[in-house]
Amino acid sequence: MAQIRFRVGDRTVSLLKEIIIRLDFESLTDLNAVIKRLKRENFINTFLKGYRVIKSNRISLQMPPSVVEDKFIPVERYDVTDMHRFFDSAIEPIQDVTLDVTETYVCLTIKTNDDYSSIEPYIELVSNVANLIKSEDSYVRFCRIAIRKIDGEDFENLEEGFRVFKSSRFDMEHNFEHFSKTTHKAVLMDYFMADSVKFNMTNSIEKFRNGKCRICLDMDSYIDEECYRESPDLRALDVDEILKNRLNNRLYSLFAECVILEHAINNE
Repeated sequence: MAQIRFRVGDRTVSLLKEIIIRLDFESLTDLNAVIKRLKRENFINTFLKGYRVIKSNRISLQMPPSVVEDKFIPVERYDVTDMHRFFDSAIEPIQDVTLDVTETYVCLTIKTNDDYSSIEPYIELVSNVANLIKSEDSYVRFCRIAIRKIDGEDFENLEEGFRVFKSSRFDMEHNFEHFSKTTHKAVLMDYFMADSVKFNMTNSIEKFRNGKCRICLDMDSYIDEECYRESPDLRALDVDEILKNRLNNRLYSLFAECVILEHAINNE
């Protein structure tokens, strides 16, 4: 689906600022084998031109009462783990994209600009990575699949902001005058589960001293172990199907409930 844009003053803006697609999994035996295969695949080396390994330290410290007497801190575990990062996206239109792959998760982050048009090529990319991991190690089990989208914009004042966002979704229908005079930041959080999909929503408004304001809509949809237990049939679905139809389409529906689509300049 095409990106929705709004007219704000003399500007045309796209509210979407960042997308995160993440797959958490367990039981992967050989991460290096996965990385070697990924680097040979066209769907990676054609669209993500850069690659580097990021070292990450995991330290677990145990400090019993005797530590003062013994004058040393015993280190229980010191692990150095690798995060394999692919970057420098060639997917048109060009966005700031990073793909991180570790032994327990795959995470694609897209920092969007005004040229962004669709999530579909990125869902396809992550789905291809998931399929490759499963083909490399059939024991891998996906335990959480998620999409997070962050929308927001700065406005000259609250009135301008609420010509784009619905005030009712920010608990402002009856508190607008009070917030305008007294409050500098308001955050409304909601969590719910529908049709075996979990949702987190954080709606926030921040008012600055110069009268301008920033309105943000942070939405997360995901399937985890509880969802799989409630609906075992989800296990039979491809990652692509879950990302597109179970998660992304529903996030769009939630977004549409929070904005005034009649004011969008390209609403079809």
